[in-house]
This record gives sequence, C-alpha cells and structure tokens, in this order.
Amino acid sequence: MGQIIKQNLSNYAYDAMANYSASVILDRAIPDARDGLKPVQRRIMWQTHLSKLDSSAKYMKLAKLSGLTLAYHAHGSGSISSAAVNLSQSWLRSVPLIDIQGNNGSIDGASAAADRYIEARQAVGAELLLNKINHNAVDLIDNFDNTEKEPRVLPAAFPVAMTNGASGIAVGISTKILPHNPLELLDASIKMIKNEIKENKDLYSIIKGPDFPTGGYIIGKSGCRDEINTGKGKFTVRGKVKYNTKGKEPYLEIVEIPYGVTTTKLIDKIAQALENAKALGVIDIRDETQDNHDISIKLICKKGTNQDQLEKIESYLYKKTDLELTLSSNNIMITKGHQKTLNMWDYLEQFIEFRKETLKRIWRYDLNKLINRKEILEGLLRTYDITEEIINLAKQSQNKKHLADMLIEKHKFTERQAQTIAGMPIYQLGKQDFERLNQELNENITHSDNLNKWLNNDNETNLKLIEDLEYSMQKLSDYKRRTKVINPSQAKEAEDITVEDVIESKEMKVVIKKDLQMFQIGQRAFDNQIKNYKDEDIIAYTDALTTEYITAITKQGKTVTRLVNDLDQSTLEAGSESLNKSIPDLKSNDEFIGCVVNDIANESQEKVMIISNHGYVKLISAEKLRPSLKTKSYMKKTGLASTLKKQGDFLTIMEVIDKKIFDDLELHIVLNDKSKKSGIVNRYIELSKWSNKNYGTGGSGFKGVNTKDGSLTYKEHHLYKKDKTNETDDEN
Repeated sequence: MGQIIKQNLSNYAYDAMANYSASVILDRAIPDARDGLKPVQRRIMWQTHLSKLDSSAKYMKLAKLSGLTLAYHAHGSGSISSAAVNLSQSWLRSVPLIDIQGNNGSIDGASAAADRYIEARQAVGAELLLNKINHNAVDLIDNFDNTEKEPRVLPAAFPVAMTNGASGIAVGISTKILPHNPLELLDASIKMIKNEIKENKDLYSIIKGPDFPTGGYIIGKSGCRDEINTGKGKFTVRGKVKYNTKGKEPYLEIVEIPYGVTTTKLIDKIAQALENAKALGVIDIRDETQDNHDISIKLICKKGTNQDQLEKIESYLYKKTDLELTLSSNNIMITKGHQKTLNMWDYLEQFIEFRKETLKRIWRYDLNKLINRKEILEGLLRTYDITEEIINLAKQSQNKKHLADMLIEKHKFTERQAQTIAGMPIYQLGKQDFERLNQELNENITHSDNLNKWLNNDNETNLKLIEDLEYSMQKLSDYKRRTKVINPSQAKEAEDITVEDVIESKEMKVVIKKDLQMFQIGQRAFDNQIKNYKDEDIIAYTDALTTEYITAITKQGKTVTRLVNDLDQSTLEAGSESLNKSIPDLKSNDEFIGCVVNDIANESQEKVMIISNHGYVKLISAEKLRPSLKTKSYMKKTGLASTLKKQGDFLTIMEVIDKKIFDDLELHIVLNDKSKKSGIVNRYIELSKWSNKNYGTGGSGFKGVNTKDGSLTYKEHHLYKKDKTNETDDEN
C-alpha cells in the first residue's frame, strides 16, 4: 500500500510549475548557445548521422527519418517532420542544415508536402555541425528511456545560433534570435582569439548587424549596436525596390522583402493598401517570383508614370504595408544549464571556448588511437628478426590466445602486440612491408608530437583553433552578406501620400445620369457633345479636377463617392455602366438626384441641402458625406446621406450652398396639401437657425415641417437672400 505524503499545496504547485518550466526551457523552446539547436533539431541531425545521410548520400523519406528520430524525441513524428522542414528552408535559415528533395514549402507561405512525399538528407552546411562527432567530440547521454545514446550537443564548427537565428516561447520567457552573417561571426571570433579586439564596441566594424536570407535593408545602426552590447535590439527593416519607366507598362518591382514576410501576405497587404490601385496609378500586381530567393513582385502602372511617381508609391508602401516593418531581438540561450540573454561578445566567447574544448577532445581521441597504433607498429617491426621463431611458436600453439601468451612470455611483446600478431595469418608474417610500417611509425610519432603540442601549449591551441575557424569560413564562403545597413539619411521616408502626389491634376467634366451612371469627359469634348444632346437623363454635370472626389446622392438617401481620376472616360451618348453593377447595396431601381465635389486638401466651404418628398429638410457639411478614404473599401459600398423615416418617402432634390452666404439665406419650401382647397402649403425657414448645428449622416432633417399626417409632399423650393423679398437667388 502506498504511503500518503502530506505537503503544502502551494509548495507542491510551485515545485511542479518550476519543474515544468525548466523542462520547457531546457528541453524544447530555447536553443543551446554551443550548437545553436533546440533538442528536436539536434536529434534530427544526430539521426541523419546515424543513418549516414550526408550531403552526397541517397535521400531518405522524411517520414522514415522522422520515425527513426522518435527513438530520441518522443513528441510525435509530426513535430519532427515540421522541424526538419524548417531546417531546410533557405528563406528562413542563413545556412540550411537539411536538404529536402520535393516540396519543402515556399516563401509565398505555402506549406510543405506531407513527409511521406518528400525526402531528406544533410545539407552541405551540416558537415560543419557533425564533423568528427565519432571522435569523442562531445558527451553522449541516455535518451528518454535509457535505451539509446544521443549527444548532449553537436560539435558545431561555426556559430549556429546567431547564424541561423531561433525563436521560442517558454514559460515566462521568449527568445528571438535574428540571423547574422556566418563569415562576419567567424571573422570576429578569429580576431578575438588573436586578441586584435578586446570588447563589444570593437565588434561594430566587423558584425554589421543581422543578415537576413531574404536581403533587404536595415535602417540605422543603433539597433545593431544595442544588440551587440546588450543582446537586445530593435531594427527597422525594409525590402528592396527597383524601377522601370520604359515601355508601355512602367512598373515598380520588389526584389527583396523583409525577413519573415511571405510574398502572398505582402501582396495581400499591398492590394489592401492600394485596393483598386487606380488612384495611385497602379493597374495590376504580378507575382513573378521564380524560386524562394529570386523575388519579383511587380506593380504595373499606367503608361507615362515617371520615376518620381514610382518613388512616391514606394514611400507609401513602406508606410502602409509589411514592405517595411520593425523586428526585435532578444538573444536568450541556454548556457551552462541556465537561460541567459547574451550580448555578442559573451556569445562568441562561449562559442570559442566550446569549440576549443571540442577540438581538444578530438585531439585526445586521435592521440589515444595513435598511441595504440604506435604500440602495434613497434610490435610488428620486431617480428622482422624473429619471423621463423614466431612461425614455430604458431605451430606449437593450441589457439590464438595460447600463441599470444607464448609471445608475451618468450619475446616480451605487450598484450596488444601479441594479440595483433597472433591474429595474423602465418603467410603474412613473412610478407610484411617493413619499410611501409617504419614510415607509418615515423608519421605516427610526428603526428602524436603535434597533438601533444596542440593540447598542452595555449599558443599552439589557439593557432589550430584559428585554422579550424578559417576552414569553416572557406566552407561557408558563398554566404556573403545579403542585408545592407544604411543610414536613415540614405533611406526614403515612409510617408502617406495623397492622390495629388501621383495623379496629374486636370480639369474635367463629371456627368451624373439618373440611372446611376457617373463618368468623366474632357472639357472641350463635353462642350461639343452637349450642343446636340437631346436625352433628359442627365440630372447634373459639374467641373472637377482629376484629384478631387465627387459624391452623388440617390433618392433612397445613399451616397456614392469616387475619385474623379477613377471614373470611366466616356461620351454623353455612350455613358458608362450603372454603378449598381459594382456596388451590391445600391439598388437598381434607385436614382441619382445630384452631386457635390469634395476638395480633400481643404476644409469644405459648402453645405448640402437635401429635401425629401414628405418635406423633410436636411443640411449637412459636404465633407461629412465623404467616407473614409484611407482604403478603397468605399468603392464597394454606399454611404448614407439621410435616413428616410416615413414609408414611401424619398429624396427629391439636393442643392449645394456656399457656407459664406449660408446665414443670409431663407428657404421657401412649397408643399402639396391634399387637405386644403388651395392644394399648397408654404413654409419659410431661416437657414441661420441651423448654421451651427452639425448634422450627421444618420438623421432625417428638420422637424419644422409638419408631416405627421402624411398629406404633405414636396412641390418646389426657393432660396431668398434676407434683404430681398420676391427674388430667388437660386431656384429649382
């Protein structure tokens, strides 16, 4: 029967949580500073070694590799396959460690194929991670069930953690290590060993900052220096853009993107920022990316778009999309069994010490092998003079052990020498190449002397360590810096831009037709066409600039806003497509009643007066009718000018009034009245009474006109200046 242990619940919970936290930190989420890997990554690489999957080997199905790795990482084959794919993705890893044959995902955000369809082996860079691991380079420890051995860390010959970066969330902490250039890290390490640099600030000229596989720019050096000094940094990162103003289709081409951004999401955000894109001169967005490195996202612009306009669009994209973003680093790693934020000097110092100790372990292993071989060589060379005696002893012996014992007793061979000789076929004894054996012995002695020198002389150790790191630099020589660090003065300012920045301002005529048509015509063309135009479907036309917005109001109180430049160019006869085709909530039986031009650069000096069929009168500032123009979503839906309260009511007239004369006007509205013999009712309203009121789009208008019984309907209206009595300033 089990024993009941009494324990404080609070203490128990604390201990349990502490153990769990330590497990997550040490065994899952945070990379080790020595080899830069998390446990699952290390176990994958270990299994590729056991399976002899070097960079020249035949590929193995990833599903099989993941299954074999389960012997060391019992967290499901799915997590293993996912980690292996991640190690292969060259747009995320500066030096990929796994080579995948098949679909390993894409920089556009697409997922990799299932592990049963793709194959894996070590990438070329993995050689520097696993080289001479069998030479007792690192400690081997028991796996989770004590049935296998696995390395505590891998004998990494380059600074993997800072080269490839890492991210992970543990209990109470998270790490975010950004990729850096391996050649810069190795160069700095060599200079540290040579004592050519002595502190963090000396690294500024060597390690420029993070270096992303996707290239791009880092704006400013302050974040880079903060990271070197403290292990934490904040970086403004942006993509790289090229221009083409030649041909029929000028374009802006994105050729490098910020780290961690997918091309698909970037294109989506660009499309969202530009929406219809016509306002900025962009008519199409094309993703012509060929592979995961040759990025090509082209923003096709209108013919005639110049470089200045393209540069303004570029600045706008930096402001509104992930073409520019902020990345932060927090270089937390496992060091000496604990998590710690490491600055660059501390990290490289730990890498150097680890690599030095690794090399010494390899040298000791090699030296022991040489010592053992030397012993055997010396024994074999002694047989030259006593070959016949050994053959006679062999004839007398009962077995190999008996022969070995006699060789030890009569000729004073060591046990290892005796066993080697006893195990040789007799015919080989007389055919030994003693000259070759002697040469091998001399080489053995020379190599052993060198190993002893490297092990016991600090200067020699450092020289050999430098040689080792230089070899790593040679193997990684293709990994040149991709990300350029530039001063803020060299970078274009990320800014909001107005349509005036990218659209040529031209005077046009905007025509509004009753059946929900809205289009633009050149001034001269309009003047020529209107002379012979007979139809009465035009309810308004107005002068407007291509950089201005125009808002049309419908009978049902809806509004439709368009940039004049976005409107189709047409003729009076041909007209344009009804806007209800592109705006779902605009009913086909609705009609336009008028329009107002919005100059967004200045506060509107106009008020719009609208009158409903049942006599409601509403005044609203022109700018209130304009929707938010931050995105082009307004292109797909209507706004609201007035809420119609009475069933069967509709807006019958709208009129634009200059604010400057507004207070001097009096409205005379004439209503039909079925209850009176005269058939009409007159109402007089001083507009100044409402001049200071801010009516929103949701209201229905003045309550000064009695419409409770529903017998009154609009007939006509007049606007008078107060100092005149029977003259109208404007009459509809």
